[in-house]
Amino acid sequence: MKQLTKILVDAGLIVSLFITACNKNNRLESSPDTISNTAILSCNGIAYETMGGPANLHTLLGSRTYAMVHAAMHDALNATQPRVETYAFKGKDSEANPEAATASAAHHILQTLFPARIGFIDSAINNHLSTVQQNEAKTKGLALGIEAANAILSLNHNSNGAEDPFGQPAPATNYQSL
Repeated sequence: MKQLTKILVDAGLIVSLFITACNKNNRLESSPDTISNTAILSCNGIAYETMGGPANLHTLLGSRTYAMVHAAMHDALNATQPRVETYAFKGKDSEANPEAATASAAHHILQTLFPARIGFIDSAINNHLSTVQQNEAKTKGLALGIEAANAILSLNHNSNGAEDPFGQPAPATNYQSL
């Protein structure tokens, strides 16, 4: 019952994030061509590789991970250049670098969900951020991304998201041969 409740809560979170993102009444006025999609696409690729790339067959874990990573990046990006309502993080810092904020948010979610892959995650994010100039804006973006990720993680009801939501099946004890 506890596992079913957890699955329903997670499904509710994903559905509510989707509905909020698609609601046109939530849109704020801003120029749509001021932010490159490179940061989001790059972090999406890092998440994909973190979960095993083409060998990943755990679609529940993948769906949940992508939802959390993208919600955190969404909130981090919107904290630097507000356009739409955020999901969980309400902070703002227009001086923070948006690329650093989104990468930091993705990094923090991934390292929380996949601690065994932290070497790969650190390397991939650092490689991605190597093109961002080291200055106060980058430092602020990195901190802001962690805050946005923590806001998303706080909605996760103390679950690390990496365990199998169904658990292992109980061994069968009453086999009958035919």
